[in-house]
Amino acid sequence: MTAPDTLMTRTRTERRNTDGRFRWMPLVAIALGLGGFALVLIAPRQAFLGFGALMAGLAIGSCLPFVGPMRIGSGSAVPDEFGRALHLRAYLATFASIAVTAYIGMLLVMGLALLGNWPRELLLIGLVGLAMFLPLLWTAVPTLYASWSVEPLDDD
Repeated sequence: MTAPDTLMTRTRTERRNTDGRFRWMPLVAIALGLGGFALVLIAPRQAFLGFGALMAGLAIGSCLPFVGPMRIGSGSAVPDEFGRALHLRAYLATFASIAVTAYIGMLLVMGLALLGNWPRELLLIGLVGLAMFLPLLWTAVPTLYASWSVEPLDDD
């Protein structure tokens, strides 16, 4: 491989998680969001703590599409076949995870409301917690999928 080929390959694959830091950022965002959603369900009268954790996770997750391997608006770089296929698989995994989470989350909130005989206000707080968790998945799961499905490049 000649020097220009190495440079071209390196430039094209540079956005593919060369240092591995994006392997943990989406996990931290999802863990904060899941913990916040659990706090909202466990203690709905003190939901502000859960909402705070959800917002912290959403703040981290909202930055991932701009700096992670699934970068939007990456300039003039034309995505290759691998990049397009990775985007497709990542967003299909995201859609599946959001659908499953929404279904299980609604059943969980409704079940807890029936078992605990929650008033309508607490039920709405639980549903708002779920509604805040789903956009977090929309922002964090594509980066999570892309960073864990591709091996980091070596510094050769």
